[in-house]
Amino acid sequence: MKKPVIMPNGKPFEFWDDTTEYTRVYHVACEHPDASDEGSGTEAQPFKTINRAAKILKPGEKVIVHGGVYRECVRPARGGSEAGNMIAYEAASGEDVIISLMAICSMSAMIQLRFALSIPNHHRF
Repeated sequence: MKKPVIMPNGKPFEFWDDTTEYTRVYHVACEHPDASDEGSGTEAQPFKTINRAAKILKPGEKVIVHGGVYRECVRPARGGSEAGNMIAYEAASGEDVIISLMAICSMSAMIQLRFALSIPNHHRF
């Protein structure tokens, strides 16, 4: 059993297991020679940025992000609707994916980072 996580508002965060049977899988690979945000998002023609996938993903779909450094602020257009209809972002097996926080998304993000002095400049997922 998972230990309860308490949100800043004092309410417990509700966990659930992802039971989604994904209907479509996209690929992002910034270092792939054929990567392009105008591409199809397949393994052979992956998107270049995570944001491109984030704009089109719908519940029941996922994206596999291949190794590389992604200097972007990822803003998903939507989220899943229930445990059986999620959206997933997944690092490719055995590959290092880094999303750099060197590119500030907005003034509010810059203000938040100013007060989070111990935050690293990248996140691995």
